[in-house]
Amino acid sequence: MLRRVALVLVVSLAACTPEVCQTDSLPYLGRPTTPEQLFEVVQYSARNDCCGPMYHLLSKRTQDEHSRTKFCLFWESLRLPEPFAEYRVVDVVSKGEFLAVLPDPTGRQFMFVHYQEPGKVALDAQLLLVFEQGEPRLGLQDQVDQALPFAQPPAK
Repeated sequence: MLRRVALVLVVSLAACTPEVCQTDSLPYLGRPTTPEQLFEVVQYSARNDCCGPMYHLLSKRTQDEHSRTKFCLFWESLRLPEPFAEYRVVDVVSKGEFLAVLPDPTGRQFMFVHYQEPGKVALDAQLLLVFEQGEPRLGLQDQVDQALPFAQPPAK
């Protein structure tokens, strides 16, 4: 019986959403319409540990590959691929500086974010933008599937 009560309490606490993560506290009410707004919402979510709103802004392909529970449990441990593996995605997003949205030669669009940890190499992260039903989303799994780079040294 005590285990059941403890399980119910844990599940109930996990379902609680901090006030900073409530829809009315999010930039643009969590519904960005431009890539710049998407970055603001994602950065706010990363800074305030609001996994739910961030998960909502992932592409369908990313959500199909990673359940909300899996993403929320592990997203803070995700690292960039080599040679930038010392960088966590959460740090790049939460502390990075939005630079621009640029297309590549095939027409895909990338959000560039500049980031540098003290004493480490600077990088420009490039995050694939996917537009679904006209709304911008982060295409993390789409980027992995297409073997697209996640970072590069900063442009000179």
